Amino acid sequence: MNRNGRASQAGSVAPQAGKAPSQARKVAPQAGKVAPQAGKVAPQAGSVAPQAGSVAPQAGSVAPQAGNVAPQAGNVAPQAGNVAPQAGRATPQPRRRTLAAYQPKAAMAQRLLAAQTALDTTLRDPVMLELLAAHGYDTAKILEGQALIAAARARHQQQRDHRGDRIAATDTLAASHAAARAIYQRQVAIARVALRDDRSAAQKLDLAARQRRLAGWLLQAQQFYANALCNAAIVEALERYGVTRPQLEQGQALVAEVMDSHGTKQQRNLVVEASTQARDAAFAALDRWMYAFKTIARIALASQPPMIS
Repeated sequence: MNRNGRASQAGSVAPQAGKAPSQARKVAPQAGKVAPQAGKVAPQAGSVAPQAGSVAPQAGSVAPQAGNVAPQAGNVAPQAGNVAPQAGRATPQPRRRTLAAYQPKAAMAQRLLAAQTALDTTLRDPVMLELLAAHGYDTAKILEGQALIAAARARHQQQRDHRGDRIAATDTLAASHAAARAIYQRQVAIARVALRDDRSAAQKLDLAARQRRLAGWLLQAQQFYANALCNAAIVEALERYGVTRPQLEQGQALVAEVMDSHGTKQQRNLVVEASTQARDAAFAALDRWMYAFKTIARIALASQPPMIS
């Protein structure tokens, strides 16, 4: 029985072993199910290809953009080409600015400097000289302008010198007037006391109020000394109060100096007036010459062809 019993157990095992193929067959369908899933992966992988393919057009679209850069770079060349004519036209500009610096309404010192600079620059510029010579302004003509500048400068300096002389004459007049007035006022005050009861003498010496203006003051002072010195009674009355004849004569001499100083100042005024007129005439001649020179120079520079420096 044991043998039979073991046989039955072994037999029972066989069916279990026989069941294994069915289980294996069940696994096969599951494995088969995996295949479709793997097949589904292929389309997904395939879908990647179009995406990768779509990158190509994008990369291709970059090429036109890169191609568009070339025309922009090409546009730079004409701009660079335009710079050359501008650089060529800029050559005469410093000359024009030098000529434009002279303005007839400017101060005299500025006009002298501007004119001298313009002509000196022209004489040192062969191109400018050649252009001006073709319009009648050669070196000799430019030197005429230089002479006018020198004349205007000399007249200007001379007028300033004469004005200095007039200032000196004015100071001399003021000093002499102060010295004469100090003595004269003291002597007039004493005369008013010494001759207070003599109306005739007071009238002769003009002992009334003093004139403030120089012309009136001079007339009063000259009258005082002239009439006092020619009248012995008046001199005697003044000597009793300490005013002697020599003192009167000294006062008269100081008044004469005031008169001389005034005459010198008036002469200086006339000299300054004449020198001012001469200076103004010299600058007017320079203005006329520079106007013609600037006009011709602008025409000459306008006819100059553009140059590339």
